[in-house]
Amino acid sequence: MTGAGISENLRIAREKIKAAQNISGVPDVKLIGITKTRTPSDVAKLIIAGCHEIGENRVQEWQEKLPQVISELKIQGFTGKFTSHLVGHLQSNKARRAILDFDMIQSLDSLELAERLGRVAEEENKTPYPCLIQVKLGEEKTKSGIAEGLLMQDFERFIDVKGIGIMGLMLIAPLWAVGEDARPYFHEMRDIFEYLKIQKDDRFEMRYLSMGMSSDFDIAVEEGANMVRIGRALFDGFNSL
Repeated sequence: MTGAGISENLRIAREKIKAAQNISGVPDVKLIGITKTRTPSDVAKLIIAGCHEIGENRVQEWQEKLPQVISELKIQGFTGKFTSHLVGHLQSNKARRAILDFDMIQSLDSLELAERLGRVAEEENKTPYPCLIQVKLGEEKTKSGIAEGLLMQDFERFIDVKGIGIMGLMLIAPLWAVGEDARPYFHEMRDIFEYLKIQKDDRFEMRYLSMGMSSDFDIAVEEGANMVRIGRALFDGFNSL
């Protein structure tokens, strides 16, 4: 994909987001460009095109690509900044690498992982390290995330973990829920988010609701998302969906 093609896809994505904002009234939406399996050159093109929030699924893949991305940006004369988000499942033994290489972890899915991240963040002097709790709606057994009931049961324990800062929630809709079929899950997630948001407590901040991907990000924004994760549409075009 050429830089011009990525720029055009990014423009279309932002237009769709803006149209969805007119429906939901959500004032600001962060677009996270998902770059899993993409080359460092492609990632650099996306950043230069104006997408300065990058999402990766695997710690090791980003660890290998990050120096090459930075080198490519320097060659292209890019002098701005970008931030990175881990959006895939994180194993506890890779917590330190994730803390060092990512600016936010969106896939916090257990108390054990929260405690591990908190300890590492304190050791690396990166506190409070921003995290989103990944919530699982639906019955997919293989999908990471915390079931709604367990989230409500353990939320106090999450926000008591030292070293991390809970900044919101993240949802990946069930694999079969594409397009309009995902709307009920987005709606339910927004209700959970709003319920927690009105709980006044200095130990956490419900700032971000991350949901929606290439096939349904506009529907997610219509239902209240203020952070969307778009990959394939930015690199392969909206006709590929």
